[in-house]
Amino acid sequence: MEMLGGNTLLAYADDIVILGESRTEVTTSTLNLLKNSEKMGLQVSEIGDFKYLGVNINQRNDMQNEVKLRLASANRGYHTIRSMSSSRLLSRETKTKLYKTYLRPIAMYACETWSTTRGNEQKLLIFERKILRKIYGPKLIPESGTYQCSSIGAGAMRNETVPFIFGITLAAVAVLTVGGYAVFRHFKIKKVQYDTME
Repeated sequence: MEMLGGNTLLAYADDIVILGESRTEVTTSTLNLLKNSEKMGLQVSEIGDFKYLGVNINQRNDMQNEVKLRLASANRGYHTIRSMSSSRLLSRETKTKLYKTYLRPIAMYACETWSTTRGNEQKLLIFERKILRKIYGPKLIPESGTYQCSSIGAGAMRNETVPFIFGITLAAVAVLTVGGYAVFRHFKIKKVQYDTME
């Protein structure tokens, strides 16, 4: 079914992805797809949101629900390894590696495509700090409302000091920024390569 020309239509089984460099180009391609589908007797239905490759996508490009679902999945993942994170048989380094290789990828899956708000970034950072506190064993001081990690000897531990005390980078926001830039850079490089081939 030749209707779009070029490489703007990708079809995988029953999934079709329409790519374009502008909203107008994507809209035009979509209208062409709808028109040609009708000729073949196919009806394309419109829905508000759907799941694609494990990511919830909606018409508003609102990622708040996706971030909530990611954090819920990461919390379920944490509960499966909770006994390991509190075990004295594993070193803190091992627990931190377990977090970085198991829980963080669950929480940050497909984050390169998210359009996030500061609120969403804060939710991700809260989750990350919560896990680090579980790994490193902090104690809540009720009088001051701060956390203290006596085993490290760092004294009162506020949110902003968590990464420095633990010697680990809070990657939630960094991954969003760097990951998004990597995707943007990838598309720019591919476009340059494509343009030079013509």
